[in-house]
Amino acid sequence: MPHTTLSLVKLVILAALVAGLLPASHARAKAPTTRAASALAESRPADPPEDPELEPRIIRLIAQTADPDAGVRDTADVTLRNLPVSAFPVIERVIGTVKDGLPPETAARLGRYRQMYARLAALEGERREQSRWIQRQLIRAYDDSPHRKPGWDADARQTVIMATQWARSDREEARLLEICRRARAAGADDPVFLYCAATVDQRHSDIRPRQVLLPMLHSALILGSERRSPAASFVFRCNAMAIAAMSPPDWDCVEVWAARNFSISFGWDSKEDPVPPALLYQLAWQILNPPPGKALIINESQRLLGSIRRMIPGSVYLTLLEAVSYRNAANDRFSCIENRPGHDPATSRRDEFLQLAEQLFDKARKMEPQNPMIAREMMLLYADTDRDDEADKCYRAAMAADPDDVVTASRRLDSLGETQAEFARDLLQQENWRGGLPFLLVEWHAERSRIAGNNIAYFVRPDVKADIQAVYEKYLRLFPKDGFRRSEYARYMTLCQMWPEADRQMQLLGEDWSPRVFGSRGAFEYARNKAAKMAAAPTSTSVPAPTGRAIP
Repeated sequence: MPHTTLSLVKLVILAALVAGLLPASHARAKAPTTRAASALAESRPADPPEDPELEPRIIRLIAQTADPDAGVRDTADVTLRNLPVSAFPVIERVIGTVKDGLPPETAARLGRYRQMYARLAALEGERREQSRWIQRQLIRAYDDSPHRKPGWDADARQTVIMATQWARSDREEARLLEICRRARAAGADDPVFLYCAATVDQRHSDIRPRQVLLPMLHSALILGSERRSPAASFVFRCNAMAIAAMSPPDWDCVEVWAARNFSISFGWDSKEDPVPPALLYQLAWQILNPPPGKALIINESQRLLGSIRRMIPGSVYLTLLEAVSYRNAANDRFSCIENRPGHDPATSRRDEFLQLAEQLFDKARKMEPQNPMIAREMMLLYADTDRDDEADKCYRAAMAADPDDVVTASRRLDSLGETQAEFARDLLQQENWRGGLPFLLVEWHAERSRIAGNNIAYFVRPDVKADIQAVYEKYLRLFPKDGFRRSEYARYMTLCQMWPEADRQMQLLGEDWSPRVFGSRGAFEYARNKAAKMAAAPTSTSVPAPTGRAIP
């Protein structure tokens, strides 16, 4: 299974950087009319040819679902549920051909899988359109730059193209890193390039959030001063604020507050290339969802929504954002202070805001009952107000609409109390590997280790080791060629001080190690040599593991 750029799950969710992993849209962007049209054509990889082995493989898997061996049946069923979404046309063709000759129970199960893949294919197509919209804006902004110089122009422009494409393999990611570093070494200083370089740094360097968000905000400021690409400038600011929201001390820096105040009253002429409504929703969501205690007061939110109303009038995403603004205001003490004439300033408007939020969520749900983002946001409202049964219903509705929705699963996990571990282990048992849901159990342990402040003591615990091994061993049995996940597993085994297993995984990697995990060849070789040395040592199990940060 090819791996797309999905590391650092929560940060990618909230920052929604230019990898294109954003919610579904209900509008398609028009074809660009500038040089970006040719840029897009050259940057968009051609759809890969259909794998000639895929159809016979699917037929074999369907046959294996009736095998007398329960292990064979289970493996076939899990594999059928975890094929890439791009396989949908083949899945539909095969199921349509063989369903009449299948037992009723098998035919019914395959019919459910076909519906699931049809829904996922539609969602992925809409997300690709959003990714392409972002790419067009950034390429246009770069092409209009007065900063370009022959010594680095080609590499800087290629960085922008590659950093904004829909998905990248590890090999493409390594090439992007090389090109970006080469452009930077040559002195590339265009703001669009610097923004994309910051996103590359975020994935490949152990750096503080401020070292990423400040270059983004600086780039947005330059674009604004040069009066080019308000859309790109707005994207830069929103993504920087999302990163700052993950690090509350960084939110208080003056540059973030300036970006916040600027973005509340944003606007640009989008007639030539209209912004997809779902993408605009995601960007505005980042402004409406700062750290606790930093929420917009309701009249600030109304200013932001006024700008959005002019761009996507009548859209369900406008209604959804209005609901989110009231929900967030209700959860912020300062935002709830009554400030209308004739009312006690100490009076809280929390109940009023919650009622308005619920009414607007219901309105949005009636407009688009199958939209997973509506159920997700309603889930958070109910979780915030201790209505866990309603929150669970919304969670299940969101996952039914988008079974691969790791965002909703992650937020549901965060909203739970003492049952977080149980919930995360249940995600492992469901084995939705394509959506990456079982890896939330690993993420949960990584977060617990950060809270504990001691990787050594945390990762050597038997229950932690067992969970991590269960996740990666199940996955790698199905997808043994995934170098990214095997690289993660090898690193985690060093944290768990399971040196023989770490050494075995390092050897299995060979040249397929992931730069997103190890950073560089030198770092990989150091880790591989150390694992081999520790595995061979008689007392290797008692030697402390490295104290570096946990893999996110």
